[in-house]
Amino acid sequence: TIWTDFKPQIVSLDKSKFTLIAWDPPGHGKSRPPDVEYDPDFYNRGAEFTVKFLKALNVGKLSILGWSNGGIQGMIIAAKYPELIEALVLWGAKAYIVKGEVDYLQGRSSPR
Repeated sequence: TIWTDFKPQIVSLDKSKFTLIAWDPPGHGKSRPPDVEYDPDFYNRGAEFTVKFLKALNVGKLSILGWSNGGIQGMIIAAKYPELIEALVLWGAKAYIVKGEVDYLQGRSSPR
């Protein structure tokens, strides 16, 4: 859960300077059920759910700190809804590249 993984960071933030929304999205951590369906639209669906959630909270412009899948969804949100984003901080976000990018990268020489 977000709490078990990041409790020291969450409790250490200065609450007079930051409003923190730390949550387990549906299918993760303490937000089960539902089970997560890892289909090709998984990241987009999660990003759209997150945007609806944040708009319902009426938080306005915000900074996203995204870890793992949340990092990928954070990138999608920032790309599709730049007007919502003040800053984007990512760690442990997985990378996905398409075949054309793989071909390009394999064609480059390694620095020596």
